[in-house]
Amino acid sequence: MRINYLKLYLCLTFTGITVYLFIQAYHYSIIIYQDENAVISSSLKQTPHEKNRKRILNSTEINDEICTFWRVEHYIEPNEGSKAFMYAACELAARLNSQSAKDSFN
Repeated sequence: MRINYLKLYLCLTFTGITVYLFIQAYHYSIIIYQDENAVISSSLKQTPHEKNRKRILNSTEINDEICTFWRVEHYIEPNEGSKAFMYAACELAARLNSQSAKDSFN
């Protein structure tokens, strides 16, 4: 009986690579599953006050970005439309920032 060592080597190599990739994919799926559970459990632990505070902080960041955008637009092309949008966006951002500051002290 004659053994073809090249075929044996290739077969064992591909088998080893397949097993290695399967193990890596399994560990990766476990890590993702644990991360999803951590996110879900952390969101369940938040009180309604914490959720509201997080929502307000997120909205203040977004409104600050909108205010900055309109300030830049008004600087690039100063016209009445961009000026009105800038004032409205910056006024809203200032109002929400003062509200979030009051909530953080309570």
